[in-house]
Amino acid sequence: MASSSDERYVWPWTGIVANIFGKPKHEAVECDSMYWLRKFEQYKPEEAYVLHCAEDPTGYVVLEFGTDWTGFTQMMKLDTDLLVDRHGKKDYYESRKMGYSSGLFGWCAQAEDYNSEGLVGNFLRQKAELKTTSMVAI
Repeated sequence: MASSSDERYVWPWTGIVANIFGKPKHEAVECDSMYWLRKFEQYKPEEAYVLHCAEDPTGYVVLEFGTDWTGFTQMMKLDTDLLVDRHGKKDYYESRKMGYSSGLFGWCAQAEDYNSEGLVGNFLRQKAELKTTSMVAI
């Protein structure tokens, strides 16, 4: 079993929010990065990128938290808060298997996301790299 210091995270520290278009009709404002920066302002993301395509119409927001330890802490807080609310990564994929997903889901981006096929994985490989916490200089 790998220790937490061996886990590979997407760096700059990155969070993924899924199911942004989970409603049959979504608002145009939901395609605006500024909307998502304001919505998640308590976690202090530096950038937001809205991703959507015909193959996966539920949509994603990739939140970038920067390269310092404060960004890492904020990314982990987002991950923990959504996990506690049963809106983490595992909950998202389980709800999709059942054909029903309601609300936003989110998690910190790690190797599995970075190496995944599709919209999110392609975006992460273009914008970021994988690092362990021990690889990041203080």
